[in-house]
Amino acid sequence: DNFIILSPISYIGASRKSKNARYIFAITIDLDGIDTKQHLSDLFFQIKNDYLPNPTYVSASGSGIHLYYQLEQPLPCYEEITKELSKLKDALTKKIWNVYTTTLYSQIQIESLFQGFRMVGTITKNNKRVRVFETGDKVNIEYLNSFVYDGYRANLKTKRKKKSKYTLEKAKELFPE
Repeated sequence: DNFIILSPISYIGASRKSKNARYIFAITIDLDGIDTKQHLSDLFFQIKNDYLPNPTYVSASGSGIHLYYQLEQPLPCYEEITKELSKLKDALTKKIWNVYTTTLYSQIQIESLFQGFRMVGTITKNNKRVRVFETGDKVNIEYLNSFVYDGYRANLKTKRKKKSKYTLEKAKELFPE
């Protein structure tokens, strides 16, 4: 197939809806408006000098690139966790879309945490193949948090357990075993 969209999230069910999301394996930033080699050079200069986080993979998707930050451990897609990760992803996107990395720095495109992207090997908009390059190691949330201000960091320490829709008494009644 020449057109496959894939997000770095596993799903259950027949459709890729956020309510069916189970685990997130990576945070992906889409960077468009890379019109010159200087943009790429400046992007990697900022990564090398610890101004931006080093992605695990960089995908050349046609008109832009995708920065994949593969997590050391997949995270469950509980609502509390995805809200925190979305906040972090938005802050990282705003930092990555800067005057040195893109011509579109004043028109930042904030994508959903659940956004799908063209799969490696499929056809791009300009009739080339999507290619990917390994550029770093897997990351953890603490590493990504270190690149944004306190108010935008993902706080997952108290958000690892899914809240039940039942009280303890109701759960005992419904599920006595």
